[in-house]
Amino acid sequence: MWLRVACLGYRPKAVFLPATFPDSIVIRLAPVNYELSEIVVREEVPAVQQRGDTLFFHADAFRDSTEEVVEDLLRKMPGVEVAENGRISVHGRAVSRVLIEGDDMLGRNYTLGTRNIRAEYIEAVSVIFNYNENVALQHVNLSDEVVLDLKFNRKGVWMILGNAALGQGHKPVYEWYGNALYIGSVKWIVLSNG
Repeated sequence: MWLRVACLGYRPKAVFLPATFPDSIVIRLAPVNYELSEIVVREEVPAVQQRGDTLFFHADAFRDSTEEVVEDLLRKMPGVEVAENGRISVHGRAVSRVLIEGDDMLGRNYTLGTRNIRAEYIEAVSVIFNYNENVALQHVNLSDEVVLDLKFNRKGVWMILGNAALGQGHKPVYEWYGNALYIGSVKWIVLSNG
């Protein structure tokens, strides 16, 4: 009679057992090293995540180097629509404001930011449904407001946003509409009109 013994990490061994054998028997197994093929684990941030009333879009998942400004990047995100006039909606619900790092620096005229802030500066876009400005009332008083929150991938960024018009004629016209935006440990917005 043959006895076959196997154990993980050891070579299997077959032992012949005679018709008469002692009450106990010692079988020594030789250890074996199995070389496993190499595997590589890469952390990959999902393109879209949802936590409660907030959708998180990881901007790099939607970049293909054709986008210049935030508006171009938003058009590539599923469920986000940007109208010709720059107004944004998400899953059919109109976006009322665009926050910058959690602060409402653009007000209801957010197209100034979405049409001028470079897409390469954006790390993530959060869509917050049922937004309430007062954090203490956030779970008590639900609103229908939808806002976007832009998260920047670098701090200490100056952005000049605006238009300039120069004219010549009977009455020379010089116009300047400008805005400067600084994103750093402190956020600044400078408005100018001339």
